[in-house]
Amino acid sequence: MIGWLRGIVRARTEDGVLVDVGGVGYEVGVSLTTLGALPGAGKEATLWVHTQVREDAITLFGFHDADERVAFRILIEVNGVGPRLALAILGSFTPRGLSQALAGADVRRLTQVPGIGKKTAERLVLELRDKLPRALEPVGAEPVPVGAAPVDGGEAPGGILADLGLALQSLGYRKAEIERILRGIRVAPEDTVESLLRRALKELGPK
Repeated sequence: MIGWLRGIVRARTEDGVLVDVGGVGYEVGVSLTTLGALPGAGKEATLWVHTQVREDAITLFGFHDADERVAFRILIEVNGVGPRLALAILGSFTPRGLSQALAGADVRRLTQVPGIGKKTAERLVLELRDKLPRALEPVGAEPVPVGAAPVDGGEAPGGILADLGLALQSLGYRKAEIERILRGIRVAPEDTVESLLRRALKELGPK
């Protein structure tokens, strides 16, 4: 099982990134948080990896720190939460922020994640409000960031991207256009939703 990758970012794909490790290209699915933290093409990145093995495929999912991988593995244990939805959740919350939302039974915030309805949010709270905080207790492993790290306990860079996506949606842009922009944009620590929106609109051109 692959649990760790260090290599050169070759390209961003539809679902994540292509990482060159010793001449072998690994396609790795990532959350918007990790995508925003990754360096540009040609730069070295390190990813914690979850390997999903099925009869017809082996799929890799990458994370910018160990906590995000822990949260991902716990999320996909919940009935109705697959890897893609788990990545969407981690694109809107840091693991610590998600833990706080679950502990506070904040169903409203959880339902702001695309693909999560009220019933799924309530199921997440019921099953994970105690389990996730326990799993995120320090175990001696030092997270290894691959770029700009999110603010501990707050919203991730991916959370800013989620807000950007909602802003573009409200302006009438199509899903495909929004996804293209979100996959191509880089988030710096000083960025705000407003500054990212200006960049996105410049890229998209007049509506």
